[in-house]
Amino acid sequence: MAENKDGAATLEVVIIIAVLMAIALIFNTQLRQFAQNLFHKVFDDQSILSQIGNIGG
Repeated sequence: MAENKDGAATLEVVIIIAVLMAIALIFNTQLRQFAQNLFHKVFDDQSILSQIGNIGG
């Protein structure tokens, strides 16, 4: 019985990974655009960095 439960748990993990990979392949361009926009908003906004510098000074 324990072997069946272990096998079922392994199968569930494999299925979840396969579904996540399929989603990543299907929405590849959208995910890339989202990530690029997020990084640009976080790292290219110099006003935030200047505000942080003014707090310490």
